[in-house]
Amino acid sequence: MKISATNFSIKRLYSIFALCFLYVSMAAEEQLFDPAALIGASPEMVLSLTGPPSEITATRGDKSEWDTVVFYKDGFYVFWVQNTVWQIRFDAHYTGEWKGLKAGTPYPAVDSILGRPTLQPDGSRIYSLTGYSYPIQVRCFFENDSLSDVYIYRSNGL
Repeated sequence: MKISATNFSIKRLYSIFALCFLYVSMAAEEQLFDPAALIGASPEMVLSLTGPPSEITATRGDKSEWDTVVFYKDGFYVFWVQNTVWQIRFDAHYTGEWKGLKAGTPYPAVDSILGRPTLQPDGSRIYSLTGYSYPIQVRCFFENDSLSDVYIYRSNGL
């Protein structure tokens, strides 16, 4: 079979399209790992992004419909109610970052990243996030004015 300039160009365009699609898919997958974007996610989606947990626990809620299953892996927690993520937590053992936040970040830097806190109860600060599928709040806890725990949760319940 003789390859003409037209066939070569079409094959080359197809290859470029395939590489672009792969790049966009990988970028979208990385964006989906934004912990706040996991709120409302299914187990399949979360497990495909995080892999299996190293620990699984259950906690009893005030009502049976609020019973929670918690997946834990390396300082990152996923809280499930009715097969849906409703809360994410990362603590001082988590080595990753989120929006430039990591364990030890001073509270003025947290304010600069997340904006003005809406509440400041008991040594913590609560922030509201926009641009997600659900209303999201972030509660940051501090020890010696440094970030120690972050809870990202759906603020309108389930």
